[in-house]
Amino acid sequence: MDWVQRRVDSKKHSKCERCGQYTLLRKSHAIPDAFFRELKRVGKGKVTKIHQDFGVRPSSESGWSYILCEECEAYFNQTCDEYAVHYSREAVSGKTREPVDHNTIALFVCSVLWRAQLSSASMYAGYKITQADLEKISDSALQRCEPFTEFSFEVSQLYDEKGGIRAGQIAKTIAAPYRSEIKIGSSHHTIHYFVAMGIFFAALTPKVPSLVQDHRYLVGGGRSAPNVRRRLSSLDNFRKIESVARREAKTGR
Repeated sequence: MDWVQRRVDSKKHSKCERCGQYTLLRKSHAIPDAFFRELKRVGKGKVTKIHQDFGVRPSSESGWSYILCEECEAYFNQTCDEYAVHYSREAVSGKTREPVDHNTIALFVCSVLWRAQLSSASMYAGYKITQADLEKISDSALQRCEPFTEFSFEVSQLYDEKGGIRAGQIAKTIAAPYRSEIKIGSSHHTIHYFVAMGIFFAALTPKVPSLVQDHRYLVGGGRSAPNVRRRLSSLDNFRKIESVARREAKTGR
């Protein structure tokens, strides 16, 4: 399979990837820096980072790269990042309040994936996509099309099916975006997913057929609170997340 790697040459003064202007760029985070700050606050300045290629390690890194100008960085922060962080905090605390804006969360997922495939930060080097992936993600993140046109979206709370790890411990992990192939019914789908604050965010393409849709997927214009749980071991690289959480459970952290 031919992979598309669009890593930008990270320079402080360069072209903004959203508006195209050559200007002074800001430090852009694919997974918003607010997630890292939240975990560092309770982790003595460190966050446990899971990388598909490099394994697990405590890190003070937040995965930034020069991608966007100040105005475009603020655009993503204001249109979807702040909302997603707020939603995740409520979900982790078990106090999610309705209505929940499905459209904003869908835009957030696409924007993280778009920024991740551009970022030169090492934590995103394992996220490999195809040209078809790139076009769908870019069109959705830059609002050239409505995200639900191309993707089905899942937002789930991770849990340990064996019952030995508390949700608070799972919430200490962050996993960079990853691409995988899955089968739903008789159909094959591509899934792009990442984890932030113990919440599993995913975009599936092609869209899951309406005849098999259920409460697992967000819907365009939806306002109900997602109430979906996903096992830690449900995807291959979750073994890495699981190992970190179990290690923290044994040490009582």
